[in-house]
Amino acid sequence: MARWATLIEQRRDERPVVLVDTGNFCASRRVKNQDVQDRFFFEAMKLLRYDALAVGENEILFGKKRLLETARHSRLELVAANIVEKRSQEPLTTPYVIKEIGGTNLLFTRIGALKVGIFSVVQPTLVYSADRLTRDYYEIENPQMAALRAASELREKGCDIVIALSHQLWDRSLQLAGKVPGIDLVISSHRINAKTHSEMHGSTLLVGPGETKTSFTEILVDRIDGQWEMTAVDRGSELLELTDHPEFKRIEQEYKSTSRAKPVKEKH
Repeated sequence: MARWATLIEQRRDERPVVLVDTGNFCASRRVKNQDVQDRFFFEAMKLLRYDALAVGENEILFGKKRLLETARHSRLELVAANIVEKRSQEPLTTPYVIKEIGGTNLLFTRIGALKVGIFSVVQPTLVYSADRLTRDYYEIENPQMAALRAASELREKGCDIVIALSHQLWDRSLQLAGKVPGIDLVISSHRINAKTHSEMHGSTLLVGPGETKTSFTEILVDRIDGQWEMTAVDRGSELLELTDHPEFKRIEQEYKSTSRAKPVKEKH
């Protein structure tokens, strides 16, 4: 993440950037010093300034109250278009977000900005198989139906580009790209390649990011002859040439110091 931050900062100096994650950013299992690790991890996420984070099965297992409080404290935007609490019949969190990027800020308005709508859907079987109790607490709606609803609403709100974060297996993400109108870009969470992979389905680009430790996916967007042109590029090799971001080095050193510290025993 330290080198991600360096590259992202460089890009933000060059052009408008939208930063997203397709889910399962929370730890999949408890480990020693988990609370300490979580605290520093979310501090790092906060520094990266994500625009939207999809909710996957790991986030469900993290616990609703803890997840929402942590996201609010870290100023992270969670999106989930098809996760509903059974008891309240309310959505777990907002289904989508709209980001305005670029343009010029005037005194009371902003002109020339690009409106980007971002939503996420999760595959029901991934959530239901994560823990036997998830069926008792959550109802996962049909991803394609939820995606159609979200994409339609975002178009009605005037979004220039609609992005779907698909926390699904590749074949399901492919169906989303091929069957749901109104989506410009589908980013799938479950990879099929070690490196970035992309393919067009009609007017929708489907992208599969590669392995987290060796791959970093950048999607370039241009307007050519009235049409959006998108290209997915793997920047993994470029990361090797970068230095760690100083703020992340500070966090890493503080985390190591805190996790190694032994608790002080009280004398009686």
